[in-house]
Amino acid sequence: MQKPRLSSQKTKTLIASVAMAALVAIPVLAQPLGLATTYPDPGSETMNEQSAFFGQESDNSLAPVENFDSMDIEMNRSMSPEEVEAAILAANGEIDANDLIDDEDYLTETDPGTIEPAPAEAVEPADPITEVAAHTVYITKNGVNYRAEPNTESDILGRFDMADKLTVTGEMPGWKRVKSPDGREGYVAEEFISKSMVFIPQNDTVYLTKSGVNLRQDASTSSASLGMLSAGTKLTRTGTGDNWTRVKTSSGKTGYVATYFLTTAAPAEPTPRPTSKTTTSTASKPTATAPKATESSAPSGTIAKVISNAKSLLGVRYVYGSASKSGVDCSGLIYYAYRNAGISVPRTSRDYSSFGTKVSLSNIKAGDVVAMDTRPRDGKTMITHVGLYIGGGQMIHASSSLGRVVTTSLNRYLGYASVKLITIRRIRG
Repeated sequence: MQKPRLSSQKTKTLIASVAMAALVAIPVLAQPLGLATTYPDPGSETMNEQSAFFGQESDNSLAPVENFDSMDIEMNRSMSPEEVEAAILAANGEIDANDLIDDEDYLTETDPGTIEPAPAEAVEPADPITEVAAHTVYITKNGVNYRAEPNTESDILGRFDMADKLTVTGEMPGWKRVKSPDGREGYVAEEFISKSMVFIPQNDTVYLTKSGVNLRQDASTSSASLGMLSAGTKLTRTGTGDNWTRVKTSSGKTGYVATYFLTTAAPAEPTPRPTSKTTTSTASKPTATAPKATESSAPSGTIAKVISNAKSLLGVRYVYGSASKSGVDCSGLIYYAYRNAGISVPRTSRDYSSFGTKVSLSNIKAGDVVAMDTRPRDGKTMITHVGLYIGGGQMIHASSSLGRVVTTSLNRYLGYASVKLITIRRIRG
């Protein structure tokens, strides 16, 4: 059989096709291998020769093709087709290269679809005040500042002393929002506050005023009883708290007794029985009795200590809301004088309307609290000022108008048109 033979025309066409395929394939295959590939410039002899080979004439008027070097783009095999396309477009100037930044770096949690620039300087928000159920706390030392805001740079509203009782209404790290006895709110550093009752150290002798008083394990009527005490029982007082006193019995047992049932006055000696002998005239004489206490009688025992404490504050400046030697207000003076004698009394003036026993002005004695209204013209009858009667017609009080603790004539003070006597209260000593 005769083999087929190609005509000369077909042979030329086949050679031209192979050459064209080679020209196209060489640049494509060279790039993955890192081989340099050059293209003849339009109008060059090489280009003209190639054009002539294919039977074409060289057109030197063609605009040069814009060169694009893919090696200028940073790409890796992990890039998605969309990322490759975006990188190429950015290299060609068709999009802003900044658009390729990962948007998640600037997304906010509140609005994940919104891109926001990072703030120049992040500011940490202040800790919020946590509202809490109102509960009682106690101050653990003297002279604790009571501030307008929860920081040491804020204004001082007053000062509290050891064992003062406050009501907590809110809290934040390091601070408690408290309500003072006069109803104002402010802040006290947490380190000076105790949830347990605080007792002022004492070391003196007290006696029970009645029988059947419980010696408690803790300062609470719900606490277990350690035993019953009888009237006249002698105890050593070791601390005074909020209406409770810490005591030690003669046998060394420590417990707590309600302050109301204690006194520093020793019980009177029992009166000896009269003998049956009546032979002498002197036997028929009545037994001598102690004279009835009068206003002119000098105070003794606890009341004497109360008076002494009050007088120690003479000249101390008036400081609203305070009850210490650095400053007192009117009820703060009474509070300081009685508390340091081991007796708990109210911290605010208005609470004396019902505290203690009411006595008349004609029966007043040293140690009695005089409660007055110094604003009677406002149409409201209420206690706005208190003083302590110290005997001899004199009263000691913290005067806001004079700015210090002073003594004055009680009758003269009550004679002012701007002063109205509300009540006089006697505190058990």
